[in-house]
Amino acid sequence: MTCKTGEVYDGTAVTVSGTFRAYASIAASMEDHALLLADNSRYHNIIGCKDYQQACRNVQADGYATDPDYADK
Repeated sequence: MTCKTGEVYDGTAVTVSGTFRAYASIAASMEDHALLLADNSRYHNIIGCKDYQQACRNVQADGYATDPDYADK
């Protein structure tokens, strides 16, 4: 599915059209998100991380979100 989403590029907030997956349930969405993080080598530095705040900083550093404040939210 395609919908508008907010992104930050070079410090500027913009609205763009983004492509997202659609799920039959919240549980299916959460399971797929967990698999994305667990199975993608890009996010290897969060596996085994015991501190959720550090895991958020790590996934942000890996390029998960364009929001510069992602890990602090």
